[in-house]
Order: sequence, then structure tokens, then C-alpha cells
Amino acid sequence: MADTEQRETTTDVGSSSCVQLNMRAVRNGAWKSIDIYAFGYDRSDRAGMWVPQPIVYERHTVDGLMRDPLLRLSQEQAAALMDDLWNAGVRPSDQGTPGQLAAMQAHIGDLRAIAFKALGVENP
Repeated sequence: MADTEQRETTTDVGSSSCVQLNMRAVRNGAWKSIDIYAFGYDRSDRAGMWVPQPIVYERHTVDGLMRDPLLRLSQEQAAALMDDLWNAGVRPSDQGTPGQLAAMQAHIGDLRAIAFKALGVENP
């Protein structure tokens, strides 16, 4: 049985679109995965649902040209998806941002200066 940690996020697919996109990230304990669902409703009538189909891979020659992205998200949609993934237990593999690393290095430098001064030793 899959965990039901989930949160529905409702965002627009695009500024000219009439489909309202809903995304869910759900922790699936049975498969040890995070399942991502997307579906949309037509704003003019909620009688039907738009559901994306599974990804189909096509072989292309390697010509160095960028293809269309698999999915294009607005900043708000990306943030909502990140929130959903966080709520499902996904954490970044990087343990700090460049700003955090710089602050930590500055702090270590300050501590070194204090230690050298307390010991009466010149800071190398």
C-alpha cells in the first residue's frame, strides 16, 4: 500500500491555455518511489479530465540541436512541485548552497584567528 503523503497543486498550464493543471507527488512505499501525477480540467466545463500519456521515447540523430522540453513549468509550478517532493520526503543531495559554504568558511577563518590570537601564535 502506498503512503498517501500528497498535496494537490493547482496551476495554469500556460497563459493562453484553458486547461488548469493539477500535479501530485506521492510517496509509493510498495515501489520505493515517488510517483508524479498530472491532470487537468477544462475551465469552461469540468465534465472531462485531461490526462497526459506515458512518455514514449523516439530515436533521433545526434545533431546538437535542443529539442522541446519534456515539461515546461512556470516558477510557481516548479516551486509547488518542489514543495510536493519535499513533503513526500525527497531532500536535495547537495548539503549546502554556495552562500552557506562561503559563510561557513568565513566562520572557520574567524575561529582560526581567535585561536591563534589566544595561543599567541602568528596566523599562517
